[in-house]
Amino acid sequence: MLQTAGCSIICYTIIIGRNKSIIMDKETAKEIIQRYAKALAETEAIVAGIPESRLPCDKEMIKEAIKLYLKEVPEGSDTYHQLRHFYPKLAGFIPDDQAERSAKAESAMMSMDVGSEGFQYLDEHAEILKRIQNDTYLLEQELYEYMGS
Repeated sequence: MLQTAGCSIICYTIIIGRNKSIIMDKETAKEIIQRYAKALAETEAIVAGIPESRLPCDKEMIKEAIKLYLKEVPEGSDTYHQLRHFYPKLAGFIPDDQAERSAKAESAMMSMDVGSEGFQYLDEHAEILKRIQNDTYLLEQELYEYMGS
C-alpha cells in the first residue's frame, strides 16, 4: 500500500528477478493522475526543477497510472492528449535539494544581484536544465514505444 499526501492508495508491486511491475486498477490510476495533474498546476510557475516532494507518489507509479489510463480512453480524446502531455513532464521533477539550488540560481539570474548565493549554483543549474531536456525526450520516446505495442 502506498501512503501519499495524507491518504492511502492501494497498489501492489511485484518484483520478479530484476523486473518490477506495479499492479493497479483504473480507479487508482485515475486518482494518481488527478493528484499529479494538481501538482503540475500548482508548480507551473517553476521554471527549472520542480521538487520531487511535490509529486503525489513516485514517478514509476505515475508512469504506470498514465499508461494504464491511456489504454482506457479513446485515442483522439482530450484526455488522451492531456495524458500524453503529462507523461514527459515527469522529467521536470528532480530531487528536492537540486530543485532548491536550481531555484536559487534562477533567482540570482533574474535579480542580477552579484552578491546572491545562487550564482554559485549556475553550472549545476545548467546541467539540471540539460538533464531535464534529455529526460523529457527519453520519456517521450518511452511512451511512444509503449503505445506502439
